[in-house]
Amino acid sequence: MKAILEFLLPEESAEFECANRASRMASALSEIRLEVRAVLKHEIKTPLEALETIRDIINEALAWEDE
Repeated sequence: MKAILEFLLPEESAEFECANRASRMASALSEIRLEVRAVLKHEIKTPLEALETIRDIINEALAWEDE
């Protein structure tokens, strides 16, 4: 089976970028999920510290966006 995605550029450049980065986003979400689980399971934190840690995890997982 074969699938081909077609985009009309430049009009659909946002859609193209979304499709182009989909596998990296899926990988980042998986990494975020596992790291957040570990933080919540093994590290006792205040709600604010937990949120800050989760924010840092998300920022690190999406660091490739800056590349």
